[in-house]
Amino acid sequence: MLTDPAARPDTIASDFSNLVVVIAQTGDEWSTTGRLVQHYVLPLLRKHNIRLVEVARKGPTKKDGIAVLQDTRQPYRLHLDGVYKLSRENRVTGTMPQLGGVRKCSQKAKGAPQDAWRTNEFGDRPYIHAIGFNVHEETRITRDSAYSMGGQRIPTYPIYEWGWSRQDCLDYLYRKLGVAWPKSCCDVFPIRYSCYMILCCASWRR
Repeated sequence: MLTDPAARPDTIASDFSNLVVVIAQTGDEWSTTGRLVQHYVLPLLRKHNIRLVEVARKGPTKKDGIAVLQDTRQPYRLHLDGVYKLSRENRVTGTMPQLGGVRKCSQKAKGAPQDAWRTNEFGDRPYIHAIGFNVHEETRITRDSAYSMGGQRIPTYPIYEWGWSRQDCLDYLYRKLGVAWPKSCCDVFPIRYSCYMILCCASWRR
């Protein structure tokens, strides 16, 4: 959508004024991902004056709240260190990240801070939540689509709707940016799972 304006859906204002890109920082993202996003993605956000919000949890429980690391339409850097790192919690509790099932660590470190921010920002107003699951992630889509918050959250999966695989996404990025984009994930994971850091966190209001 940022590199090809023709891909912009009708729900997005022509000046992108109603688009918000939300990133939850776990504190353990690969530095390579941060450098790539800062070099290639943030300039596009600045060019189109798109609002970027970075959030992170302040502690191990929801009652600790969240920190808003930045909220700007002219972002120049990311705050990869977050506040309360997932790796710190793992050391304190003596646990390992979950690689299968519901992946509760992802819910706590990424989902919960984003949910808290959206609740504060949108209140009870409906909003569209776009997530970058690809065509091979139907199970994740089925699970995610059940989370509608009583109809307030309207999920959409543009990459899936385009019929794109992960390789299609990588090929597109290489054609547009000339760079081979590695998988993004928290570096506490022994296997590098894709998190779609930018695409999965894009939210916009009607």
